[in-house]
Amino acid sequence: RKVHLIPHGIDMSEYAPVSAEEKASRRRELGLPGDKLLVVYTGRLIQGKGLETLFTAMKSLQDRPDVHLVLVGWGAGQVISIEEKLREEAGTAPLEGRVTFTGRVDNVAAFLQASDIFAFPTLDEALGMSAVEAQACGLPAVASRTGGVPDVIEDGVTGILARPGDAGALALGLRTLAADAQLRDRYAKAARRRMQERFAIDTMISRYAELFRSLNRRSVTA
Repeated sequence: RKVHLIPHGIDMSEYAPVSAEEKASRRRELGLPGDKLLVVYTGRLIQGKGLETLFTAMKSLQDRPDVHLVLVGWGAGQVISIEEKLREEAGTAPLEGRVTFTGRVDNVAAFLQASDIFAFPTLDEALGMSAVEAQACGLPAVASRTGGVPDVIEDGVTGILARPGDAGALALGLRTLAADAQLRDRYAKAARRRMQERFAIDTMISRYAELFRSLNRRSVTA
């Protein structure tokens, strides 16, 4: 009775879906391919994030040259960084020309809004605010069923969940979403609604306010 779960909230006006015209504009501004289906990952390029699994999954999608991976983040200077390794691998077949590294950026929302699918292959995650931000932007997701990720991404409703480290399942999820625009749209709309209900900053504030009021009522009646 003394435990209250109040998720961290985000600004739903900053992390929001954009129109097709705005999406195209974001891509031009950010130097991203305008004629590709963009799969985006946001976060650190370090061990434990499942990026090696994501690369393996992308290799198996070589029959889909229209699928392009965008890695938003960096790993430089961190002991468990794998950024250099990933960059080397991205320069070899069949990934060559199919991966964009952005490095560290301040406009994460813009990259999410420019993309089509969110990939979150993490091996373990307490919650995953990256996933919250992506789903708030209306991105259908392919992610790992681990930690708190299922609290953000609902399998079969806002995205597809796969076993952590399973490149085949991850590739299948990506392939499924890449092939079905209507499914992507349905997941996108459901994702936005779910984030509005659970993770909007206004919702977080209201929950804290109600908690404080309830504690005050208890102290008055005690």
